[in-house]
Amino acid sequence: MRTIIILLFTVTCVLSCSKKNDGGNAGGSPIDDMDLAKRAAAHIQRVTNPVIAGLAGKDRTVRDSLINGPGSGSVLLNAVANVTNSGSATSTLSVKTVSAYLQFNSYKDTAVTLNGSLQYYYYDYYRMACSTSGCASSSKTSRSYDSKYVPAGGGTEVEHPIAISFSYNGRSIKDTIGVLVSMSTERRSTYVTVTTAAGKTFKYSY
Repeated sequence: MRTIIILLFTVTCVLSCSKKNDGGNAGGSPIDDMDLAKRAAAHIQRVTNPVIAGLAGKDRTVRDSLINGPGSGSVLLNAVANVTNSGSATSTLSVKTVSAYLQFNSYKDTAVTLNGSLQYYYYDYYRMACSTSGCASSSKTSRSYDSKYVPAGGGTEVEHPIAISFSYNGRSIKDTIGVLVSMSTERRSTYVTVTTAAGKTFKYSY
C-alpha cells in the first residue's frame, strides 16, 4: 500500500511539474530552434500579405474590416494608406505609405492558427530631378511586420505577442511569440527577430 501511494505521488508530481514548465505550450512543443523560428515568422508574413494586398498606392482608410480565415476564425483590419504625388517641369516626387493594424482571432488556414496583433508599415519614396546636364533619380522602399505597436491614440509602444500553432516535421508546435520583420532597399536584406514565451530570442537575416 505504501509503495502504491509513493508511485501515485511520483506520477502526480511529474504531471504537475510538466504542466508548470510547459511555458504555455500545453498541447504542443515550443519554438526551440532556428528552423522553427523561421517557419513561424514565414507563416505570419504569408498570412499577413494577402490581408494588406492592394492598400499601397491608394488614398484609403479601412476601419474594422472583418476578414474570415480560409479555415476558421478571422482577422480584423484597420489601415490608413496615403499617396503623395507632386512635380514640376524639372522634378517629380512620389511617396506612398501604409500603416495597418491586424488583430488575428483564431485565424486558421491549412498550415497555421494565429491569435494576437500585428502592426504592418510600408513606405515607398521616389524622386527624379532634371537639369540641363541630365536627370537623376533616387528611391527607397521599406516595410515591417511588428508585434510591437503604438496604440491608435498615441502613447508608449506596447508588445502584443502572437499565439501561433502549426505542424512541422511531424511535430505539433505551439508558442506565444513576439516578432519583428524589417526590410528595406537601402540595407538590401531582411532582418528578423523572434522571441518565444520562454524568453528565447532568434535573430537572422536573408
